[in-house]
Amino acid sequence: MKTNIKIAVDEARRVLRSQQVSEDEAKAILDGLSAASKEATPWWVVVLKTLAYLIGLLLAGYGTSAAAQSLLF
Repeated sequence: MKTNIKIAVDEARRVLRSQQVSEDEAKAILDGLSAASKEATPWWVVVLKTLAYLIGLLLAGYGTSAAAQSLLF
């Protein structure tokens, strides 16, 4: 996935530097960039996964201390 994005960006960079490109080649590069951008993980998915991980850590910490307290009684 990341390799496709890197290849698409490298092709776009090459075209921007040369400025001599056919219409078909430009369309193919734009299609490649569009496809690569759809493959990328949205930022909100990363935020939700991080939040779920932090909630899991908090619950595990609470569960451990609650279990330790119940053993003392």
